[in-house]
Amino acid sequence: MGRNIRVLDNLLISLLSLLMVAVFILFPLSFSLLNTSQSVKEQYSLLDTYYTVNNMSYDRNSLIKTSSDITIVDLTDVTERPEVYAVLKKIITAEPRLIGFDVWMAHTDTVPTPVEDSLRLLLSGNPKIVSPCVLSGESSRNNTSFLYVDFPFYASEEASNIAAANIDLMGTNWNCRTFTPVLSCQGREYESFAVALSSQLSPNSYHKVMMQPSRPHYINYSRIGYQNLSGSFLLTDTTGISEMLIKDKVVLVGDTNDISDLYPTPIKIRMSGVEIHANILNTILTESWPRIMSDFLAWIVAFLGVFCLIPFIRSLQKNDWLRIFSGAIRALLILLLVFLSYLVFVKCHYYIKIIYLVLGIGFMEIAESLYKKLTNKRK
Repeated sequence: MGRNIRVLDNLLISLLSLLMVAVFILFPLSFSLLNTSQSVKEQYSLLDTYYTVNNMSYDRNSLIKTSSDITIVDLTDVTERPEVYAVLKKIITAEPRLIGFDVWMAHTDTVPTPVEDSLRLLLSGNPKIVSPCVLSGESSRNNTSFLYVDFPFYASEEASNIAAANIDLMGTNWNCRTFTPVLSCQGREYESFAVALSSQLSPNSYHKVMMQPSRPHYINYSRIGYQNLSGSFLLTDTTGISEMLIKDKVVLVGDTNDISDLYPTPIKIRMSGVEIHANILNTILTESWPRIMSDFLAWIVAFLGVFCLIPFIRSLQKNDWLRIFSGAIRALLILLLVFLSYLVFVKCHYYIKIIYLVLGIGFMEIAESLYKKLTNKRK
């Protein structure tokens, strides 16, 4: 009978602790991580911290030399359309798995040249090439309201492999953190560029990310790794190195130094759009976009955690020696929980919301004191 009473006591103290947590969180606070009405920037600030810490040990310059299934062909030093056409032809000859042509080429005011006609036919008719359209419209700091679709000079709305170029700039600092699988414009839906590429590379990963097509997914920048190949080197290479870096690879063609296509990311102040697309694609193919724990599940975890920890905290208070260090032990326990949540995030790509549990542990002693006073008054 005594055991049942102690279990009931633990249950009620846990509920009282979480009730205090609820009051603490729901009222307006200056703590961005605790406020449920936080902005988009604040919502992802802790995820940014995770990625920054996780990437501190990497040498940014060495990342382009790592082995990967993704190769970027940089057109920084290739500007004329005949050269672009020659680069694409050489890439196709090297037999890649798929080509993503992330280059915006304006319409010509004059009659197209034979090279431009050939380039248009190559980009819009080759099944191995995915070309993005650009969704343009009014932008705000938290989202983009797309008003119309504009297509490159070489593509048409009927082209088979058209996808929306998609860089999500979320938050007041315009930090590129997320990608959205499907974008809507004028009643039509367009798959984002990397998602369209993944549909041909890994149908299983594609279907998983499309389970929530309109929800932003965080980009796992901790998985950066690609080969970087200069367009001019590709045209002049006679050693066969370029073919080796392209054969059976996913090739993204773009300009890594276009100042109009550079964006801040959680781990790099200026990153080119084609590099971001490479990271998005790698995130999808490795299925490593972070899943974020729901508030409801976070409350359940907090309740179970507090319920299980109450007997442990009580045992510390009964011991005269350990009672002196009970505060330090609680602090160490909280640090351990934070560290474990970090490991789960890095290894399993799952973001555990432990803030409710941490606050619950902090309020346990106050809740127990209130509970004792309430039960004593009843007696």
